[in-house]
Amino acid sequence: MKKLAYFSTVSLFFLLLITSCSKESNEDINDKEYSFKTAKKNGDVIQMKDKIYNVKKMNSFIDKYNSNKGGSVRLTKYNEKSEPVIIDLMVNLDSDPHRVHYDIDYSHSKIKGNNGEMLSNTQCKSIKKVEDSSYINYSLYGCNEIHDTVLLFKYPK
Repeated sequence: MKKLAYFSTVSLFFLLLITSCSKESNEDINDKEYSFKTAKKNGDVIQMKDKIYNVKKMNSFIDKYNSNKGGSVRLTKYNEKSEPVIIDLMVNLDSDPHRVHYDIDYSHSKIKGNNGEMLSNTQCKSIKKVEDSSYINYSLYGCNEIHDTVLLFKYPK
């Protein structure tokens, strides 16, 4: 009888421990504010003011795209009020030629999409890093009839 009580107590303890850990990580994912700290912890490419963080992850994503490999990257762009617009990019190898799937989440920001939507998505034909005399530009090309080219971000050399 004592073994059963001990086993029940230990089992309940581990169940509570697992549940509390799961709840904590779900709060990070669903963080309404999606803070800079959360974005950095998640490994996002981040644009805040004139600074870009984790740009190597975007370069790696472009390399994977150019090598016909799958991959994904999240870009979080903060406006002047530190409100994020979250952009998820994923290589779609199911299409021929492969494309970049482009999802935008405006739900954490007062900024909304072209038609006031909170979420938007499309597919683009390519993604490129282009350097000119002053800036390094990261853009999507061949996205749709309205916006053929989408500038993801740029920063000074």
